Amino acid sequence: MSYSNRRNRGRGAFSYFLEFIIIIAGITVSFFLNEWRAAKKAEEKKISLLQEINNDLAKDSIQLELSIKLYQKLLNSHDSLLENAKSTLNEDSLDVYVDQVASYYPFKETQSTFLKIINDPDLVISKQDTLLELFLVIHNQLYQYTHEWTSNDKSFVLEQLLPYMDMHAPFYYPPPTNKSFQGKVFNALKKDDAFMNLLKSGRSYKSAILQVYGACLSQLKTYKSKVNNRLEKPIS
Repeated sequence: MSYSNRRNRGRGAFSYFLEFIIIIAGITVSFFLNEWRAAKKAEEKKISLLQEINNDLAKDSIQLELSIKLYQKLLNSHDSLLENAKSTLNEDSLDVYVDQVASYYPFKETQSTFLKIINDPDLVISKQDTLLELFLVIHNQLYQYTHEWTSNDKSFVLEQLLPYMDMHAPFYYPPPTNKSFQGKVFNALKKDDAFMNLLKSGRSYKSAILQVYGACLSQLKTYKSKVNNRLEKPIS
């Protein structure tokens, strides 16, 4: 009888059980280790996405701030014409005011990280990933709300205001370079209530867009602060 056979005959049931437990424990530890590595990798991926989101939000915030300043100018032009309908305005100022009345400026957000998230088949967003969920809400709801208002303003300018001005603006006022109308057409058009009502409607659109853009910018700043706070924490 060989030594190995004699050795196996001498082993009891407890010895086999202990060996089995050790094997199971090794498999279990290996399994949990792999799970931990996968979870850590997923967390690192989400942190990387938050860094990219932070960059996108910075760009969008700058763009919104510029849009707000521009729409404030457009609103001021409407107010200047409405408040001075019975006064004589400087011709250079009129050129600017009339040009801005017939203008619109849609906000366009940065979409790179948003598209990256929604097109990633391996990314699983859990209940704990509230920052990622909020980012999707910003794109799917908040930004869409701003687009609805700018689309309304665009439609108003292209389908109502400009066609009216094309139809009624005196031909003998040639437009300045890079402008659709000479400002002095206002002196002729302001005699028509329909045109003045269009100015009032245009002012309402610009005012609403300013409020929407301002609220959107406030939401972005709040969300960006939360993202910054998360990025400052170490990966668990």
